[in-house]
Amino acid sequence: MAELQGLTVSDFPFLRMKPVNMPWVLWGNLAWGWRDKPHLREPVQWPLAMQREWGDDRDQGRTAGAAHQQRQIRQFERLGKALDEFDPDLLVVFYRDVHETFAGQERPRFWIHSHDAVRCQMYNLWTFFRDNYFEEDPDRVDTLSGHPEAAALLTRALTDAGIETRVVERSPHPNGLGHNAIATAVHLDWERQEYRRPILPIGIDPFQIGRAHV
Repeated sequence: MAELQGLTVSDFPFLRMKPVNMPWVLWGNLAWGWRDKPHLREPVQWPLAMQREWGDDRDQGRTAGAAHQQRQIRQFERLGKALDEFDPDLLVVFYRDVHETFAGQERPRFWIHSHDAVRCQMYNLWTFFRDNYFEEDPDRVDTLSGHPEAAALLTRALTDAGIETRVVERSPHPNGLGHNAIATAVHLDWERQEYRRPILPIGIDPFQIGRAHV
């Protein structure tokens, strides 16, 4: 009988970027977000704990963001060690993907990648975040091995259960996989080895879950 081990990591992609980028999403909301709640663009309207992490106008969350990144790194290292001790034949990775791999009306609710291998720039986020925590060349390309046999087995099991499934033999994503799938590979191997363990990525579009088609 097969053995399974469940692990989870944060999908926040900036965790593999420079510490200074950690508050980037919050900066974006302050600049052009919160259209329906414009009062939140004033830090004085935030909860006190959030205001303390934000700091003054010069810090703007940088100190708290860097500290959070270090806490996460320690957790990633713990998970990576547990994974190495378990030594699985492959990783089945469930990752959130919204408008990255598929767009428009043809967006499936979920899909299974069945490729033999995929080439990705692991340290280049969306092409405009080219600096990273590891000081790696952002143009470095790594190969993530897939597992077509496991993908086919899972697809057959879902089909037998009456669940129609999209199978992707060649990902249309310009960087091979969605950024959260890539982040999972990096976060579980924070020492940046050669990513030798096969990965079976399953993309999930959470905004399509309630739709009837697959």
